[in-house]
Amino acid sequence: MDKRTLLQTLRTARPILYQIDLGYACAGVVVRAGLVIEAAPIFRWAIGKSWVYFESWVRGMGGTVTRT
Repeated sequence: MDKRTLLQTLRTARPILYQIDLGYACAGVVVRAGLVIEAAPIFRWAIGKSWVYFESWVRGMGGTVTRT
């Protein structure tokens, strides 16, 4: 996907809020078009990463993901 198409997709896609619970931390992330676009400070490193990658990381750490 080229940059122009990606930007158009990000503008038109609906954002989805997910609640992440790792036991030691509970926070939210906002996903749009399969990318993490906003996150609580503890997950700031995930901004720009794919949702698939981040969700698998959370589950691998023993955490839970809830769509709100």
